Amino acid sequence: MTQDTPAGFTVTVADGVQTLRLTRASKKNALTSVMYAGLREALMDGDKRTDVAAHLLLGSGGSFSAGSDVAEFAERAKGRADLSGPILDFIRQLPLVQKPLIAAVDGLAIHAYPLSYGAIFSYMISNKESGHDASDAG
Repeated sequence: MTQDTPAGFTVTVADGVQTLRLTRASKKNALTSVMYAGLREALMDGDKRTDVAAHLLLGSGGSFSAGSDVAEFAERAKGRADLSGPILDFIRQLPLVQKPLIAAVDGLAIHAYPLSYGAIFSYMISNKESGHDASDAG
């Protein structure tokens, strides 16, 4: 079953794997606040599902992720949007994911703190799987 979302990613469940594919290739899969919130929700939902044994996070178009959407950060700088909630909620959720979470990083994965979290995905996911506490990353 594939569920297309207007949020810039798709959710597919097949053979026990919930695949979350970032689909903003034209923007190097830069994450918007809507994407952060949707990905967090998808991970939480997948953890509750009996037909999901693991999560797989993928990019598209030759990029894993360029991190956070810089245009949204520009709006935040103008005082028009507070994006910290969805971003921090997502980052705090990663170490709490109960099922194995694999980031298939193929292509661009940028990290330029505090503007982007593309590389933090793989850092937090790999530390979660190795038993390290990554909740303070970022």
